[in-house]
Amino acid sequence: MKFAAAPAAGNFPPLRLLGRSSPWAQPILHYERKRVLHSARKSGLHYEQREFFSTPHRTHAPLYAARRPAGLQNFPRHTRASWHTRASFFSSWNTNALQVPPKIAKMPRLNIIMKAILALEDGTIYEGSAFGACGTVTGEVCFNTAVMGYQEIITDPSYNGQILAMTYPLIGNYGICADDSESDRPQIRALVAVEISRLHSSWRAAEPMEDWLKRYNIPGIAGVDTRKLAIHLREKGAMRACVSSELSADAAVAAARAATPMAGTDLISPLSTAQTYHWEGDSRDWKLPNKTMGDLTNYTDIAPAKYKAVAYDFGIKRSVLRALRRDGFDVTVVNAHTPAAEVLALAPDAVFLSSGPGDPAALGSIAAEIKQLLGKVPVFGLSLGMQLLGMALGATTCKLPFGHHGCNHPVKEAKSGQVLITTQNVDYALVADSLPADVEITHTNLNDGTVEGICCKSIPAMGVQFHPAPVPTCPKDEPCFFGALLQMVENFKTGQYSN
Repeated sequence: MKFAAAPAAGNFPPLRLLGRSSPWAQPILHYERKRVLHSARKSGLHYEQREFFSTPHRTHAPLYAARRPAGLQNFPRHTRASWHTRASFFSSWNTNALQVPPKIAKMPRLNIIMKAILALEDGTIYEGSAFGACGTVTGEVCFNTAVMGYQEIITDPSYNGQILAMTYPLIGNYGICADDSESDRPQIRALVAVEISRLHSSWRAAEPMEDWLKRYNIPGIAGVDTRKLAIHLREKGAMRACVSSELSADAAVAAARAATPMAGTDLISPLSTAQTYHWEGDSRDWKLPNKTMGDLTNYTDIAPAKYKAVAYDFGIKRSVLRALRRDGFDVTVVNAHTPAAEVLALAPDAVFLSSGPGDPAALGSIAAEIKQLLGKVPVFGLSLGMQLLGMALGATTCKLPFGHHGCNHPVKEAKSGQVLITTQNVDYALVADSLPADVEITHTNLNDGTVEGICCKSIPAMGVQFHPAPVPTCPKDEPCFFGALLQMVENFKTGQYSN
């Protein structure tokens, strides 16, 4: 068997091999690929060792290749090889004389993963390894309990300005698909995870999640016990944090304490569309073809739009726009600060107030514009939109201790007693006692008793704080509410407004 010469030493850092007593040994009768993390305490870096095993068609033994940084003399011992024997990196090897198979020589070498820390403003430190972009960011940290839908969550504009911790232990395993994004880019400041999958498996995926985050300069930290972090936030409340791959622990804590708090901050103005636009995106539901029935299409049919809606963009999601279109609305999206007179000039049949990030109390001018719409056109608010609708009706808001983020929040409907398992992404809520007598509470959160839905008795105005959806941020069960908006429009047109 002939092997190509290894690349010159100048092309790669020195290689270290790990194997049996001989570099070439008996065949491996199976194919396996593992990743083992090594930590070099003296250098403060983490190392990812990629092990490459031969297929049944090869006769050479496995090779283990790794780049050896300057100044690092020894790697930790490898705890267990696939053939159940212990082995270690050789401290010396003549790299130039090494003969390796061409395919092995072309395989990726060691990825050097820098150490990162997550520092909370109360002084709590979590250590891990950096992924995505390197650097330092600050923001309020929150946790999400969803098992799936990480791309929809990360691209949800309601997370703008926040550091997101996912409690599910493996993130990135099905990559990134452009069709699944809720906006044009990731909206979070940083991502915190237990483990980031370096490999992804999905026929729809266009790129790995880590490359996607790096492209948008979003840093992350892996190796953090995010469930422990979630418990800490539940007990201590939401707090500011810093994710850094370059600062010391003390400096990161200081940066977290110096970060701008969410309270009183307007986060929607930079997010909102600069120009009015008409929603032209594909709003059809995706489905599997049915060859038996002669149906080879991947999308369901969609009925023509029946009514015209104007949507305020406070950080609107694409799935919500699609849902409105499927329910029969032709949607025009306007800037968050559009005056009520300009909205009415568009002659809408309904006005939709979208979800979004930040403190609604900082948006008093927007609530004043919404107040001018009440009674003149049906109004529906979602999440932040409901909070602004409540403010326009005279209510006040409060910050939740640690927010509602996830897809398993139980909400009870007052009239029917039905309990919905809902998707939520809010940090504020309406104060129940501040609602005027004319406003009815239609939904209540069963975890903490907060207001989840309101309906005005005298004018066509209603809102909810959640998405009753089986998939995070994708309201597939929306006829319960967008269908209610449709009914409210029809009743308003006929002069028969009813709850």
